[in-house]
Amino acid sequence: MLSPGNYRITSQRANNGYNRKSENANWFFAIGGYSTWGRGTTVVSEGSGGRQYDLDFEYRFYDRYNWDAGKSVTIGGITVTDAFMGEFHREGMAREFDCNGSFRRHFAWRKGDPIPKSQLDGPGGR
Repeated sequence: MLSPGNYRITSQRANNGYNRKSENANWFFAIGGYSTWGRGTTVVSEGSGGRQYDLDFEYRFYDRYNWDAGKSVTIGGITVTDAFMGEFHREGMAREFDCNGSFRRHFAWRKGDPIPKSQLDGPGGR
């Protein structure tokens, strides 16, 4: 819907996500819930083939590794509570920390066409 020109875009708020065990057990146990947001610059132009979009986009991720009251996970048939894991923190054998990261990607497409899968997957695939 943007008219031709240059634009800066930024998420208005962070979105919450959750890694489900059925999707990827490693990410489920390591992170669980997280927040994401993005920003970028785009050029909208009119070409002989119609309107074109070029977007340089940065996707950002954040999670605070901590122990939340009332949560637990079952690993190998054993239920491990966050209260139990929090004891390691209180005893000085563990600590809370921030996980954050980002990646940048360039997207180019024409109005009415999907963004090519190779651009969505990025170098090396998903």
